[in-house]
Amino acid sequence: MPKLRGDRLPEYVELTSVVSEWSTIRVKHNGYSVPSRLIGHELKVHLYEERIEAYLPGCAEPQLVCERLRGRGSHRFDYRHVSG
Repeated sequence: MPKLRGDRLPEYVELTSVVSEWSTIRVKHNGYSVPSRLIGHELKVHLYEERIEAYLPGCAEPQLVCERLRGRGSHRFDYRHVSG
């Protein structure tokens, strides 16, 4: 019988996403709004089981923390991210 590995699963998966001209990012086929000042920036996204966190490279504070959407084609928009 083969031995089972005792490695822990990673806490999150790291992805990258570029902020669109509409102040949104795509993560696993779902859309999330981010602050409009980030348009054009590439964000590092930490994809946890229940939430996502998006960071500017080199910045310790997340630019976005929100509940992770399930499935495909869903959207999470925060009216506070709209420039006005």
